Amino acid sequence: MVTDEPAPGGLDHEAFRSVYAAHYPPLVRLAYLTTGSLAAAEDVAQEAFIEWFRRGDQVREPLPFLRRAVVSRCTSWVRRRRLERRHAAEIPEPVWRPDGDTEAVRAALHKLSPGSARRSSCASTSTCRRRRSPPRWAAGPARSNRCCTGPSPRSRRTSMTHDPHARIGTAVRSIADEVHVATPDPAILLARVARPARASRWRPLLSAAGVLGVLVAAALGPGLLAQPAAPTDGTVLPARLADLSLLTAPVSEAPAGPALLTYVQGGAGPRWLHTTQTVVVGVDGHTYRRLDEAERRGGPAEPGTWQDAPALLAPDGTRVAVGSVGAARDVAVVDLRTGRTRTHPTASTGIVRPLAWSPDGTRLVYTTGDTDTALLDLTTGTSTTLGPAALAAAFAPDGRRVAVQGTPETEVEPQRTVRVIDLTGGEAVELAAPGFGVLVAGPNAWSPDGRWLALADNAGAGKLEGRLTFLPTDPADRTPPPAPVSTAQEIALVGWAGPDRPLITQGGATSHRTIVEAFDLRRLSAVDGSSSTYDLQAAAGLLPGARVAPAGAAERGPWPVWLRLAAAAGVLTAAGLVWLLWSRRRR
Repeated sequence: MVTDEPAPGGLDHEAFRSVYAAHYPPLVRLAYLTTGSLAAAEDVAQEAFIEWFRRGDQVREPLPFLRRAVVSRCTSWVRRRRLERRHAAEIPEPVWRPDGDTEAVRAALHKLSPGSARRSSCASTSTCRRRRSPPRWAAGPARSNRCCTGPSPRSRRTSMTHDPHARIGTAVRSIADEVHVATPDPAILLARVARPARASRWRPLLSAAGVLGVLVAAALGPGLLAQPAAPTDGTVLPARLADLSLLTAPVSEAPAGPALLTYVQGGAGPRWLHTTQTVVVGVDGHTYRRLDEAERRGGPAEPGTWQDAPALLAPDGTRVAVGSVGAARDVAVVDLRTGRTRTHPTASTGIVRPLAWSPDGTRLVYTTGDTDTALLDLTTGTSTTLGPAALAAAFAPDGRRVAVQGTPETEVEPQRTVRVIDLTGGEAVELAAPGFGVLVAGPNAWSPDGRWLALADNAGAGKLEGRLTFLPTDPADRTPPPAPVSTAQEIALVGWAGPDRPLITQGGATSHRTIVEAFDLRRLSAVDGSSSTYDLQAAAGLLPGARVAPAGAAERGPWPVWLRLAAAAGVLTAAGLVWLLWSRRRR
């Protein structure tokens, strides 16, 4: 409903109606001269009146304001039409044919002879050169004031120079004057401006802000609100492991949940570039995260390069123990379910290297530099020294014993003794000393039945075969051990899929790692790409129940912060350019 109340700016409806009734038709004709379209001219004139009404008493002179508004809108309308025609390249150029208005202009020009043009000019002016009073010196009766019937020779020469423009202008004005303009009821326009102008001005800005918000949110994803990976049906050992990616999210920002595998991947490079990563692979087989705590506790291996600290995956895959590259006084334990890190003090200061987890995940064997080997109780946070610094260690399946292999006693006899320490207080048992370069095959070296201890011989890697042998843990046991496993490459034990199913990896430190069955060398999993992959470990408690299957595309979590900021800046820049081009087109 339209009322007679004043507009927000102070302009009442009566003043609007009076100006509207007097000047609407002339303004429509003015717009028609530029656009050539009566419909477009009416729209332009109505928009000008609406803008004037909304501004209210801010406009002191309505008529000049309305004329400027009409001319400005007509100019924008013509510019848009030109752009539309310019960009319509797929439409063939139409053959020009004169329309009705052109024919009307031509007919009007032909009808207007020089004499009639002059007569119309004389009729529309207040004085005429031939109507002037005779000069004082002129004799005879006064000349008639009747207008001349034809131009003088001088005026004829003048009309030949200037009359074409005057005749065209007169014809165009006559066409515009002949246009029938129906003045709509002003109540229609007043109904269009019944809503406050503030809402109409802010609506485009709010819409643009909403669009920019959506674009920025899309650019900052995926995973702006990253959550731990959803549990899957069982544990999956992926048939193909993903290659190195600089977009892998850190564990502290996007926890991966329990992990089945962990390994080091990449090559030399600075820390900030993340070209060397300690990667954890979730139990679903396709969730990958970067263990940033290993990067934080790492150190420079060579000038300009960074080496991650050594890490060790717990048997249940929920935690990772992280040592240090430089001297440290604690060992870190990262919870893969929450991304939180907890540190525990060590028995001494030095380079910390975790060696073995107990099967229940409550104790950890580690070494501190070249000083000693200690057992950390994670429930109390206390450490107990087990002896000199060791090279390798492995817990028995019952968690009551731990096999520790020390450093060579002399340079002449570089054989490393393997001792089985009874953690319940019994006497330690020394096993037969392995040969030169033979080491306990990692934290999962003890067989699930507790009868064998796997040893890896890579002393001649690159020249001789790598060998995996099995040493009886009970000296009194006379059962023949399983047959040795030999490969042409470096060999390492991943874990046991069953009592008689050891899984190994083969490859060099600068080549890919492939997980295979130890006895028949049947391939189970391999790494894609060309990045170096080494120190591959598995969660010993999850490996027996894992199934080999394709895991699909890697899920690496949210993008790094620097990439999110770069993407947001790119989106905002693109949006600003689009807005600038759009605003220029509207001018």
